[in-house]
Amino acid sequence: MILCCQDGHKNNILDKFHTDVSIGIAFNDYYFVLVQNFENNYLRYNLSNENDQKFLIEARIIDPKVNLQLSHISIYFDNLPDQLDYEENKNKLNYSMGQLGLIVSKPLEFYEQYIQPESYSIIEAENWDVRNHSINISFKLPNDLQINDRTVTIVMYANNKTKNPSIPDTNDGTSQWELVPLTSYTVPNKVISG
Repeated sequence: MILCCQDGHKNNILDKFHTDVSIGIAFNDYYFVLVQNFENNYLRYNLSNENDQKFLIEARIIDPKVNLQLSHISIYFDNLPDQLDYEENKNKLNYSMGQLGLIVSKPLEFYEQYIQPESYSIIEAENWDVRNHSINISFKLPNDLQINDRTVTIVMYANNKTKNPSIPDTNDGTSQWELVPLTSYTVPNKVISG
């Protein structure tokens, strides 16, 4: 048995929150590649953006029986592929969405602020309207965030409000929620020549 990726493939296949699966096949005279893509599609959504900086997400949770509550939006960045990226990644057996660069969260009270981690930034949404199963969120990327020549992947995460007994409570006795990706969207980007 080949062990890979800290059992990431096995855990991905068995993830109880997947709603869709697709299989891709590519081959030529020398190679045959089979790719499985497991997805969580819990939202019917419309995402629009102006000038690649301001985003508006209008969504509805497809199945109102699921016990999920929107937590935050993560934005991942990855360089557009080139020969160097190919050489660095050609022997990898797995892939990622890129590097987490930004988290969009609901606005805090005026006297509160998010603690900023070193490896990514947290910003507050300009509008965070989440009611029942309807979602209406708008946010603006920071001006100093460079997205040209990069792939941008937006992932909406929710808390599973049904307690999972395999997730231990925190040290202060509060329950931790299981984090579930609701959907992901890759923002088409283009190479900007200087």
